[in-house]
Amino acid sequence: MTHVITLELPEDYRRKGQDLVAVSFFHADDHVADDVEGVDELLAGTVPTPEQAADPFLAAVAATAAARHPRQQDLQDLIGGAHALIWLTAEEFAAPRVDPPADIRPDGLGDEYSRGQNAWDDSAPEITVWIGERTGDPNTGIAPADHGEGDYVQAWSSNDKDLEAFWPSVEGISHLGGTVMPCQTLPKGLTPYVFELEDGVGGVNFGGGNAQIDLESGVFDWAQ
Repeated sequence: MTHVITLELPEDYRRKGQDLVAVSFFHADDHVADDVEGVDELLAGTVPTPEQAADPFLAAVAATAAARHPRQQDLQDLIGGAHALIWLTAEEFAAPRVDPPADIRPDGLGDEYSRGQNAWDDSAPEITVWIGERTGDPNTGIAPADHGEGDYVQAWSSNDKDLEAFWPSVEGISHLGGTVMPCQTLPKGLTPYVFELEDGVGGVNFGGGNAQIDLESGVFDWAQ
């Protein structure tokens, strides 16, 4: 998986406990990846063939699955793309950044082990992000909902001149809480503690849309 973003959360958004101060989001293009023979067997714990057992990449996959992070939340979208959200303690968040594990994919296999974005072929320099104040949002502290439920004001549906100016000013900007701006259907089950992540951040490809990652309910979706 490719690391997309790690974000230190304001206290109100630490929904899994005040000791979990940050989240890391990861992405993989599983929906375009070819199946690699032997992976499913290793993940299921069945005995691999001698050829599979001798493959260092498959062995690493099995070892990684056995050592998954205890606070890892697996997320999958409707087209089979794989994502993961990991909640971090203050110690984990402050720890030095590390590179991906060594690339031990066997040579001569063409595209078999590399199709889609991955941590080896799609690395980029680390950059710092900041959380800024988002003023003027009428939906601060309100769960996103259709048809004005719970006093939620959907983007573009108001005749208020101030709001008509506000919506374009925040379009395409990732944010915590407030108005979400999915390009298609509004996901069900969102709470006021939603993290909306825009396409392109950290190299992630949402097909030109954005993702809604709810830190309270666990709802995950992206709108193309």
